[in-house]
Amino acid sequence: MADIRWQRRIRKELEDPVLLLAFQGWSDAAESASMALDYLRKKLGARLIATISADEFFDFTVVRPQVTMDSKGARRLVWPDVRLYVAETPPGQCDFILLRGFEPQLKWRRFANTVLEASHELGATRVVSMGALLSDVAHSRPIRVIGSSSDPQITIKTGLTPSRYQGPTGIVGVLQAMSQQQGMVSTSLWANIPHYVAQTPSPKGALAIVKKLQLLLDLELDLSDLESATRDYQVQIDKVIASDEDAQAYVAELESRVEDDEEPEIMRISSAEEIANEAEKFLRGLATDD
Repeated sequence: MADIRWQRRIRKELEDPVLLLAFQGWSDAAESASMALDYLRKKLGARLIATISADEFFDFTVVRPQVTMDSKGARRLVWPDVRLYVAETPPGQCDFILLRGFEPQLKWRRFANTVLEASHELGATRVVSMGALLSDVAHSRPIRVIGSSSDPQITIKTGLTPSRYQGPTGIVGVLQAMSQQQGMVSTSLWANIPHYVAQTPSPKGALAIVKKLQLLLDLELDLSDLESATRDYQVQIDKVIASDEDAQAYVAELESRVEDDEEPEIMRISSAEEIANEAEKFLRGLATDD
């Protein structure tokens, strides 16, 4: 596979590995999915094993390389990439392959095949994709995680509510579909994020995804640090809302509009400008709040 560069080889065969994936970009509202994957990567002690070539799959005018500077003032050019990690667990538990990076702009079929070939080589037969979408919901409500699985038993076990969304998809959706076509058990988890806090990274969204993943994979993790970050996030948002009567009225309307047993409405692409304007106004409040 010329598109992938292996950093190290696995010393032993992985035990029933599961591919977990999330991408920054279109399918990652409030960075909830990528934050969830990063959290799992650190909690599980995952090691970098490979990178996927940026030149073939990225438009660098869309996702630009970054110039950084070290403590001595030396400049360094950092290119966007996609990274593959492995987390080995105690005997008797499934191991994990984690895919993390920016959503590519080019050659999606080739990119997906590269990812799936590497996963097959490592022995994966299951894949869980994580994403987050903007929804017409209030920040004060619990984050709802919807999704689907090619295995009906997983849907029952996790209590996943299938999404009724139809429309454009991202690389996460492509990988889910292609992995299922290749015979893998494919499950997707999508957190519904309040659209008016879209530009604020959401540990609350990440926590909801991780909790659902725990249920799905029988994981036992200490989430106290992520729960603490979620409480701080909630306090900050509540404080800003409380300082603005219009914001209070809008949140109250959202709270009354969507009942707990209903799927929230997913925001359409056509409302992106409106969402951006609301998010900008809200962020100005965060920036000036002490």
